[in-house]
Parts: sequence; C-alpha cells; structure tokens
Amino acid sequence: MKVWKVFGDYVDRAEMNMTMPPFDDLRVRQAVNYLVLREQIIKAVYFDTARMTKSPISEIYPGYTDKNFPYGSEADIDKAKALLAEAGLTKGFKTQIGYHAGNQIEEEIAVFLKSALRRRTSILSSSSCRPRPSSSATPRAKSPCGSSTTWRSSPIPPMSPISG
Repeated sequence: MKVWKVFGDYVDRAEMNMTMPPFDDLRVRQAVNYLVLREQIIKAVYFDTARMTKSPISEIYPGYTDKNFPYGSEADIDKAKALLAEAGLTKGFKTQIGYHAGNQIEEEIAVFLKSALRRRTSILSSSSCRPRPSSSATPRAKSPCGSSTTWRSSPIPPMSPISG
C-alpha cells in the first residue's frame, strides 16, 4: 500500500475581531502575527503533515498570493514588542482565545498559542481558552470570546467568488 499526501483547500487561521480592542489596532494584530511560531505548530499539532500558509486563500486556487505576508516561520519578538509599544501596550493585554468546541486541532492550537505568547513575551497579561459553539453559523457577536483570537478551519469552495 502506498499513502499519498496531497494539499487540500483547508486553511487554519487566526481571526481577530477588528471591531473590539485591542485588535482594533493594526499594530496589535501585526504584533500577534510576528509572535506565532508557525513551524512549531506544524510540528506539534500537525505532526509535520501541514504546511505554512501565507494567505487566507489556499495555494491551489486562482487569486492566491503571498505578497502581503511579511511574517516568518519563527517569532520576531523585538518587532512585536516595538509594535505593542507604539500601540501603548507595553504591559501586554488581556484576551480570550476561542476555538470551536469538539475540534481537537483548534483546541491544541489555542492552547499552544496562549502558552507560546505568554512564555515568550508577556504579550498576554491574562488570557483564557474558551470553546465556542461548533456551528459556523454562530454569529461572532454572540461568541463568549469577545475580542478573542479564534482558530478555525475554513474551506473555500472551488467556485467561490473570492478566489477569482
């Protein structure tokens, strides 16, 4: 038997509610992105069976580009701290990291993200991981996570207008 590994159309990503502090400040969102240890997540959560994505659109679709992705696979702590200082958050901030209930990968990523951000920088002065209802139709406004960073797998249908 031969096992084939093929790339799919799922993209796991962090979503930050840009209408609520502190994520309403672009510098905070950028700082968080500079601190994500993408290669470590790939190894620890996906057992080296995933690849780093640099776009909300999977590489298999037209419209994909990685031109606007300045973040690497390793953290840039100095850049993140500088951005937080510019945003007036030198002491970090509080947030809740939400994930869809029943999704083990999302829960592992949420826990990994929380511990990595706290351990490496103190960007999170306080945080918690909270499950959200697993329905993708659940409005963000009803989420128990407020301004949280939320992990979610999102397939883009082949005929999606966003991919063209």
